[in-house]
Amino acid sequence: WEGHRRTDLIRFGKDGLYARNFDISHDGGSIKLNSESETPNAPLNVELENFKIETLTNMVQKEESKFKGTINGTANVRNLTTTPVFTSDIDITDFAVAKDTVGNIKIQVDNEVANTFTAKVDITGQGNQVNLDGTYNTEGSSFDMNLDIEKINMTSIQALTMGAIKDGEGYLSGAFKVNGTTTDPNVNGDLKFNNVGLRVTQLNSFFSGINDNISFTDAGIEMNNFKVEDEKNNLLIIDGSIATTDYQKFGFDMNVTAENFRAVNSKATDNDFYYGDLYIDADLNIKGTMESPIVDGDLKINEDTKFTVVLPQQDPSIADREGVVEFVDQRYAVRYVERCRFVVRLRGFRR
Repeated sequence: WEGHRRTDLIRFGKDGLYARNFDISHDGGSIKLNSESETPNAPLNVELENFKIETLTNMVQKEESKFKGTINGTANVRNLTTTPVFTSDIDITDFAVAKDTVGNIKIQVDNEVANTFTAKVDITGQGNQVNLDGTYNTEGSSFDMNLDIEKINMTSIQALTMGAIKDGEGYLSGAFKVNGTTTDPNVNGDLKFNNVGLRVTQLNSFFSGINDNISFTDAGIEMNNFKVEDEKNNLLIIDGSIATTDYQKFGFDMNVTAENFRAVNSKATDNDFYYGDLYIDADLNIKGTMESPIVDGDLKINEDTKFTVVLPQQDPSIADREGVVEFVDQRYAVRYVERCRFVVRLRGFRR
């Protein structure tokens, strides 16, 4: 980092903070501080010009999770030593994670009303249009926000998954009203999938043909015959609901069906514990909670399957089971399922 003029000044003392033409730069970007008057703790203007996020992230992040982008904007801060009040207007262009670009982000935030942050955030570029505006009250930890997703491409969303998904196609849309408190939030709206496809990295399976909605209500999350296709257009269908009022505790009432669905299509380099091709038929009822899920139904592994599982030694707890479970007393046991066909009937399987 470099300063530019001998007249640059920043002073800290018992009387407070004073900055005059304080300007430091690095790699074409700069940070400028200027007090509005010579009075200590006078309102302070902050300006960021072509400041690269990589300037900070290069020091602490790995390449595959590195944040990138260029920041331009201003902020004005008052009441520095009592209860700071600020307004800010920040633009981040070409915000990206590793090699995936999210888009351009505009952030306007202020706390000119006591104990309240007012925010307006827009995401544009890369074919995206997302708008969030609303308020957050610090005294009651309450918020009242509107989220309008006109369009956000899956290629932008995959950037935020840190590599968990890739090869995204299609886009999401929807409108949401979000209010309440951090312990009792209310989320209402529909998330629409529009010709969505994606590859789950660890499974290496590409799932596509997703054109249904996920609904958020006061009672929780609802999926009405939510359909997913594998690469051979075989269907997996999820129908039911996830009950929650606080988004911390969840109760399941769901049915999952599939016919010759390729759930996994991976190589040993994709996952240390399982790899190969796994084709399934399924008719499963899922109930219970996150802490104690209950699964009933039939799961059939089909004849096209060629799949390897590496099992660390464990002692799973199963309340009731039909079929055969083998235990091998080794640190790691490798089990091959090749061109096999069998049915596992799950009855009250509990975690």
